[in-house]
Amino acid sequence: MCIAAILAKCIETGDQGRLQFLLDNAIGKIPVSIESEEDRLAREEVERLSDAELVTLIKSKLPELEAKKE
Repeated sequence: MCIAAILAKCIETGDQGRLQFLLDNAIGKIPVSIESEEDRLAREEVERLSDAELVTLIKSKLPELEAKKE
């Protein structure tokens, strides 16, 4: 039986589990990311910053980031 026939059979019979397995292995799973409350708040805070504020923030963090590389 070819893959297309197996997929058609899964769709015809409503076999969601097997269909999901075949699709996950054929095209790959879609990555799922769950954002924590802390991450959401931090993201929202950064989104509210102006471009100038972002540049200032990045410049202030550069020495710290460079030190972590070493």
